[in-house]
Amino acid sequence: MSIEAEEAQLAAPVAHRVSLRGASLSVVGLAAALTVLVGLVVVATRGGSQGPTNSGLATAISWQSGDISPPTAVAFERLVSIGDQLYLIASANGVGDGTMSASEGIWASTDGLKWNRQAGIDAVKSPGTESSTFADASSNGRGSAVLVGSEQTGDGVDRTAAWWTSDGKTWVSASVEGPAGRMLSVASRPDVLVAVGVDFSGNAAGWRSTDGGSSWRSVSLPGAGRDAVDVTVWGDRFVAIGRSQDANDLLLWTSPDGAVWSLAQSPSDPSFYPSQLIPLRNTLAVLGHGVPGSAILTCGNDLTCARATVPVLGYTSSFTEIRAGAELSGTIVLSALSATAGTAASPGSSTDASSGVAFWASTDGRNWTTPSSSPSPIFVISNLVVFNARLVAVTVGPDLTPIVPTVMTGDLR
Repeated sequence: MSIEAEEAQLAAPVAHRVSLRGASLSVVGLAAALTVLVGLVVVATRGGSQGPTNSGLATAISWQSGDISPPTAVAFERLVSIGDQLYLIASANGVGDGTMSASEGIWASTDGLKWNRQAGIDAVKSPGTESSTFADASSNGRGSAVLVGSEQTGDGVDRTAAWWTSDGKTWVSASVEGPAGRMLSVASRPDVLVAVGVDFSGNAAGWRSTDGGSSWRSVSLPGAGRDAVDVTVWGDRFVAIGRSQDANDLLLWTSPDGAVWSLAQSPSDPSFYPSQLIPLRNTLAVLGHGVPGSAILTCGNDLTCARATVPVLGYTSSFTEIRAGAELSGTIVLSALSATAGTAASPGSSTDASSGVAFWASTDGRNWTTPSSSPSPIFVISNLVVFNARLVAVTVGPDLTPIVPTVMTGDLR
């Protein structure tokens, strides 16, 4: 199965979904999708009450803009730390747009505010490769980092791909054994790296590396899943999440070492599409896309999951999508978009576009509130990470109309 066909298959169950985790936009490009998202948000109307309040929870996020602002948005942006530096990897992911390609590259920062270009995106390229599609990046627990995804050779062969670097400038192609597919997410411990995704036959797939990411071997994920969209380290185990072939069931896998996996839970939940896992002590938060009030699940140590209590929207909406999230000092912060599907309006409408964009925060993963954001609205378009005890995100804001990404750092208050 081609990369394009696989992307279409992954997106099919949720027709209005515009992104997969780590791959900010596949196929259509960020500018077009943000135009639609702005249209979706402006149809909302204000009103209603606030959600539950968590004692001791930060009530505000204060943001600063970095000095990096590419001329146009790209299809993939990922922040990853290597030692004492934070790197931004930006790629057009093969989209044939000259202006988008001009924004590709790798930048480094020691504070999230001042950025220096390190290399062009061609630094991450395997010999004989026509195009590469990146999906996720992670520190490898050894002072280096890995980048995962897939690639297509000059003769049109799709294959799994991963790369590793010790300095963010020079990237080395990893060897990958097993059925061809796309790695969608990667997580690390000092002793082992684990990646999950989908093979080109349309089945959930996993890979494992014990040498820092220079070589990978495929592993089996039981349960006949359609895909595995995210993996994380939770305590002494790896946990991954995906969907069943009919997209009606969530699939939660667990493994002590990334080599042998078991299917821990498969609850029926066709209204929820998972995208990211965030551990918080004895709770695992599952972020995703669902009907209003159903975009977050929380799981206990036994991996039994339940709906979280989220803020009351107070306006008409048909879905909520959690764009990105991170845990900072015992608080999970996430970026949420709530809107009405199938409606678009022209950018620059006089209707307030901020009503559907919000940050949510929680100290237990179960009860969420809405901290204020200054400036507001800040719309996280890809990932949100913690670096030097600060939030760092690739955003559009405070004006949603110009489709220009900015790296911003935020402090909880």
